Amino acid sequence: MAQITSAIAACGSNQYVQLAAGTFTLTSGTINFAAKSNVALRGMGPLSTILKISGSGGCFITAFICVAGSGNYTPSPQRSTTWTAGYAKGTTTITLGNAAGIVAGQVLYLDQDNDLLDTGQVLVCDSTVNDASHVGCISAGNSVPDSRNCNGATTSVTGLPVSGCTGQTKGRTSLQIVSVVSVNGNNVTISPGLYLPNWRSSQNPGAWWPTTVIKNVGIENMTLDFLAASGGQHGIFAFNAYGCWVKNVRILKGDGMRSGMQAYLTGRCTVRDSYFYGEHNGGGAQDYGLETFLTSDLLAENNIFEKFTSHMLIGTGTGVVLGYNFGINDTSTSNFLWSSITVHDVTAYGLIEGNDTYTLVYDDVHGPHNFETTFRNRLGRQVSGKTAETSAGLLFSHSRYFHYVGNVLGTGGYHTNYQSAVPTNASCDRSIYNLGWANTSCANDSVLPQDALVQSTLMRWGNYDTVNNAVRFQASESGVDALVFPGLLNPSQTLPASFYLTSRPSAWWGTPQGTPPWPPLGPDVTAGNLSEGTGAAANLGGHANKIPSRLCYENTAKDTANYGSLSPVPLAFNASTCYLPAGGDTTPSVPTSVTLQ
Repeated sequence: MAQITSAIAACGSNQYVQLAAGTFTLTSGTINFAAKSNVALRGMGPLSTILKISGSGGCFITAFICVAGSGNYTPSPQRSTTWTAGYAKGTTTITLGNAAGIVAGQVLYLDQDNDLLDTGQVLVCDSTVNDASHVGCISAGNSVPDSRNCNGATTSVTGLPVSGCTGQTKGRTSLQIVSVVSVNGNNVTISPGLYLPNWRSSQNPGAWWPTTVIKNVGIENMTLDFLAASGGQHGIFAFNAYGCWVKNVRILKGDGMRSGMQAYLTGRCTVRDSYFYGEHNGGGAQDYGLETFLTSDLLAENNIFEKFTSHMLIGTGTGVVLGYNFGINDTSTSNFLWSSITVHDVTAYGLIEGNDTYTLVYDDVHGPHNFETTFRNRLGRQVSGKTAETSAGLLFSHSRYFHYVGNVLGTGGYHTNYQSAVPTNASCDRSIYNLGWANTSCANDSVLPQDALVQSTLMRWGNYDTVNNAVRFQASESGVDALVFPGLLNPSQTLPASFYLTSRPSAWWGTPQGTPPWPPLGPDVTAGNLSEGTGAAANLGGHANKIPSRLCYENTAKDTANYGSLSPVPLAFNASTCYLPAGGDTTPSVPTSVTLQ
């Protein structure tokens, strides 16, 4: 590892370190980019360059590949200032108390105090409690993290009971990471603009930044084999990073490790065209493929996740996009179908689009969620023997102002009920939707109350579900956000192909099995090739096609030569043979009448 670290340190700006073909055993230390920006580490392909990495790891919280800037997570940031004006949603110019030393290209972390009162609108609070009751906000006497204090240090709680939060302190989990475009006095132009509508002076908003943010660092074209690792929480650890990427990497996570990759205090990073393989001896409670925490604008796209408790675990952050990923082989040992995608901490303005997986859970373990969008996904696949937490969409208490649009939901012959929404528990685990409950069993909770606002502020539009065996465009479900925003009473029934892609992806949408339709999933898709379940709804109404990452999984040989002793055997994965350039663009025009709040 030291030799690779030295090569990275010696690499020139906008250059890369090329690893040769071969299998290399690395038994100690960490591959450390050491705050070196504008470099990449490349192999000759996942089947040609294999790094077998073991040992205990390093890098702040023990990882084996360290993509990190300077340490900046204590209650006293390395540099900080107040934020005195410019709070409106969409604003791109903010006024700071002191902008001295801030220059174009600087990365800023914007945050503010948590809410002390649930007004029945947007709510931001947090928790480190992870008990059986799944507390969404902390109880008095416990401790909380915040965006300036989130790696072991704690802030004591004085306790202020409010509706929905059983005891609050001033954590700072409203976080957005932005880049500075220009500076004029104390007026700072940022990109992107502000996402949330609840920035305000009463919450003491501020800006802070580390001495060094590592930028534009990539890891490409190799296998990272951590199967023999004896310690270490993460395979790849991106920390105080901006603009990093992982592409065409096969990550094999060792037993006992927390995640294949974690992005922490990281903005605008991309994880694409990769394969994550999890615990080969059975899943633990913390067994994740990709994990994010305190991130903004991360994109996870066209990846395969196999054999995890949660394929993707999304922590505190804003603007995270999960697009066209495929998840398979749940590893939980109980009758619970652990969620393939778990949104686990305080989040806002995330987009989950085009994924094909089991369940999607917005839980209340560490805090509420606001303004999340789920668009054109295939959700609700089932696993034999799993009977709990099997709803296609689980929106726990304090998941507010959500949009479920154009999805294909449920499994024919298994899901028998449309929704279990507070206060009525009806066939909880066999419902398409589980709405507003404080725990997985659709029951009351002794700590966190039910939340009827989950359903009343939820926009459901153009979703196909296997219970109704039909697409629903129901005005009663179009999301009348009367408390804060006007409802979308008559939205268009013509949906855009994508909410983040301007056209069909050209680099990875083609496959050796052919080019999937674009869009692949949704109410306007007919003659889809995906069938799951039994009965009249087994063909999902013809509204679902296999996405490229699923085709890759189903048509790639197992790597028996290197990993034949594992069960299941990992894929002999290489993105360059799974995905081919697609032909001409078939993207329909985006109607201007579709607006999400």
